[in-house]
Amino acid sequence: MTYASTYESDEYHGRGYENKDEYALVNSAGYYEFDPPNGLTYRKYGRADYYLSYNHSGDMLVKINRKEYEIGPGTVFIYSPYQEQFYEQVDNQLISNYWVHFTGFGIQELLLKANLEADQVYHVSVNEEIPHLINTIIDEISRKQVNFKHISSILLQQLFFTISRKYAHVNNINENSQIDSRIVETVDFIRKNYKNNITVPELADISGWSVSRYSYLFKQKFNVSPQQYLINYRLQKAKELMAFTNLTLYQIAEMTGFADQFHFSKTFKKYEKKTPMEYRM
Repeated sequence: MTYASTYESDEYHGRGYENKDEYALVNSAGYYEFDPPNGLTYRKYGRADYYLSYNHSGDMLVKINRKEYEIGPGTVFIYSPYQEQFYEQVDNQLISNYWVHFTGFGIQELLLKANLEADQVYHVSVNEEIPHLINTIIDEISRKQVNFKHISSILLQQLFFTISRKYAHVNNINENSQIDSRIVETVDFIRKNYKNNITVPELADISGWSVSRYSYLFKQKFNVSPQQYLINYRLQKAKELMAFTNLTLYQIAEMTGFADQFHFSKTFKKYEKKTPMEYRM
């Protein structure tokens, strides 16, 4: 067995910790090569930090959210804090693996920007860029020279975006067109169903993303949140009905997805700076 690891602080050697004060902090990083039958890790309650693993050679069995994945060389998997962790060798194969534990504020936003999510598996192909980045992180933390935390943080960010690029290339993903088509699908759903109760989790489920990632990407495209887009669309439809029909405010509220006339009037005044009656005059 070949094994190397390094820790940002010796105080937390061998165990994780959460840090909310520093940005994208690398707790620890390492490399291992396991001969059979040593390659089993199980943490029932996970760790307080995130865990990213790149499998460079050999096959592994990984469990995430009680779902099993048999992964081969060139695969990345990510665990979120306190997520049960289980990964082991398959058929006693030799495994070489690179890993990073990280914490700090901004992690979720960074993952979103890189089109990555925790508790997922990504096939990125066998390559030397990811091992090189992690080895450089190991070197920075081991030597602990001036600004090593900040340099390690930059390297971690580079690691995220390198993984994202590799994943997009391997899976022939045109990132912008894929994102656009999935967001457009939810916008079509809003336009067809705005009269009904619509929730952001429901829209996220249609897109296939988590709520946080969907909301982030939606706002990147439209400069408003999904919830605000829905409100704006309902108000636009209400204004059309007020301008071209004689329907009552009660009927208009009911037809445009507002809970009742009071809610409609309150929302209308908040965004249009006048009441529905004043708008109709």
